[in-house]
Amino acid sequence: MKITGLILALVGLVAGAICMIQVLQPTAPERDTTGVHDNQPRRPNMTVPLVICGAAVVIGGAMYVFGGRGYFVSNNPQVRN
Repeated sequence: MKITGLILALVGLVAGAICMIQVLQPTAPERDTTGVHDNQPRRPNMTVPLVICGAAVVIGGAMYVFGGRGYFVSNNPQVRN
């Protein structure tokens, strides 16, 4: 669970960085804009993707902190490992 949580948090961070590039890019490509009547290009709405990325980072961090190994090793000879 710890490895899965770490990977999920890293994927969330990378996806969030990609979303922020779209938000912060000063010269967005204008091929996707429709109906713009002023000089300001329309930027995509990144609310939902950023919420999903933030949730992935939080859930991945919680899995890393609180997750165990995912299995138990028993020294009982009657239990198969």
